[in-house]
Amino acid sequence: MAHDTTRPKPMQRPGGRTEVIRKAVASAVLDLLGTGKLDFTVLEVAERSGVGRRTVHRRWPNRLALLREALAEHHNPLKVGFSGNFQKDLYRLAVEFRDLSRNPHEFAINRLLASTEDAEFRREVLADFQDRVTKPALERFRVAQEAGDITDEIDATVAWLMLGASIVTLSFIVRAPPDNRQLRKLVAAVMRMCRP
Repeated sequence: MAHDTTRPKPMQRPGGRTEVIRKAVASAVLDLLGTGKLDFTVLEVAERSGVGRRTVHRRWPNRLALLREALAEHHNPLKVGFSGNFQKDLYRLAVEFRDLSRNPHEFAINRLLASTEDAEFRREVLADFQDRVTKPALERFRVAQEAGDITDEIDATVAWLMLGASIVTLSFIVRAPPDNRQLRKLVAAVMRMCRP
């Protein structure tokens, strides 16, 4: 059976009742994931969110749609703009990524990701992370390479993995997210590797 490879954008009307409902539903799904519950139902989400079952089912007809909405809400905060200073942007991205790693929902999602056999969950979480975290980070490297701020010879994916994997390891395995001083050292190490 083929799976849906399109990633529709979640509903995003600013303000008003629709936005309140969307946030309540996303929060309910994240809370359920936080308890380790992957096999949640529309009814459970409706009860936890305080939104009517029919409304939830009409807007998010299945678990996959609910999961996508929750992930979109969860990873939404990662928005580091371009300052024109690659090292500064990379540090700010590392801080936001570290701060996300401190979020209880992120910790729960990663715990589930490491332990589940649910292929649909794994696929959605990894695709969402790729879209909302990895691609923007790699775009920073591409722009810096075009500007001549870092060498063209560096593999941006490897450089980002060195930084990102360090943050993930310290946050989820060691359970001691890096402080700002440690992040500056990590970014400096990546920068030394990237210098032209």
